[in-house]
Amino acid sequence: MAIPQQACCMTRKIMEVRTIFEGMHWRFKKEKSITKQIYVQLIGEETGVPWKDLVFNNAARPKSKFTLWLQLHGRLLTTDRLVKWGMIIDTQCVMCRNAVETHEHLCWECTLAKEVCHIVSGHKANQ
Repeated sequence: MAIPQQACCMTRKIMEVRTIFEGMHWRFKKEKSITKQIYVQLIGEETGVPWKDLVFNNAARPKSKFTLWLQLHGRLLTTDRLVKWGMIIDTQCVMCRNAVETHEHLCWECTLAKEVCHIVSGHKANQ
């Protein structure tokens, strides 16, 4: 069926999707949500990100999950990012004062942050 040009945007989109669905061969399982099955078939077999379980399948508080998500995407508001936005601030790491505060430094290089992680995880801090 041809999509009329005078149809509103939403109507045209619905009709476009209808033609896509008519051309697909669907095999639904009764015990699962049809919406999820359609979604999975439309996106295909995508491989997930390796850190998904760190963020979503744990008992951590929402704030810590969100902070971890920000870190994994490089979106933490560290001083190097704030300087790029034109803010005039001290760029030294507030914990160790040995390097510029970047998200890589805070999570992987800062000696004080490493000690805190070791203590929280139950390991002895490296001397």
